[in-house]
Amino acid sequence: AGGPTFKFKSIPLLNIDGSKQEIIHIQNIFEFLQTLKLPFQVSEKEDIIKNIYEGGFKVWECTLDLISYFQETKGSEELFNNKIVLDLGCGQGILGLYAMLKAPKFVIFQDYNDEVLKYCTLQNIKANFPSVEHMNTFGLVPGDWDLFSENLKEYYKGSIEGFDTIMMSEVIYKEENYEKIARLINKILKPTGYCLLATKVYYFGVGGSVTGFLSYLDENWKDLTYESLKLIDSKKGNKRQIILI
Repeated sequence: AGGPTFKFKSIPLLNIDGSKQEIIHIQNIFEFLQTLKLPFQVSEKEDIIKNIYEGGFKVWECTLDLISYFQETKGSEELFNNKIVLDLGCGQGILGLYAMLKAPKFVIFQDYNDEVLKYCTLQNIKANFPSVEHMNTFGLVPGDWDLFSENLKEYYKGSIEGFDTIMMSEVIYKEENYEKIARLINKILKPTGYCLLATKVYYFGVGGSVTGFLSYLDENWKDLTYESLKLIDSKKGNKRQIILI
């Protein structure tokens, strides 16, 4: 009572078969956060606070690139249908919400911050899937990527052995993330699985880049092969890319 109510923004979806769907997500999350006693203070200006907050309350533009790619790519629903899916570094959970529309077996939403999952991701899931039947088709796992496997085992008692599809958006923005991400993919992606990365080609000021990440894979993780699926050049600023690992 007394706090701001959520305002939702719609992401319209047009499927290849011509059918329409939508994903809604909280638009005024920062206004809502001002009413909470969080252990850290964030506003729309903060992208990250080192070792405290990893930008999860924002919707990052490459997330929408990946949604567009799925919509325009025939057969992409096979990545989700009856599959175990991970939205890694999920933030508002847009990618996981998209997966939930495509009849998955189970979707895990992972974010560094428990606060993001609780006050934002979960609220978006409830807004998009209000019926009780969906409550058994997803899970939330907070914490650092280095601890993900342990946390997953603890939360789900070993019932999830690996993932068919992993989606990541804007996670390689700093070089120190490369090893964590590569090690985690190598550990939890099923041999027949797919990992999709949506990213800016270069992150000014923080140092991460597609070239840097792929070179790191070439040198250290030869089992992780990759291909570029799409390059997005809006001619306004940074190029963006979708990569399959």
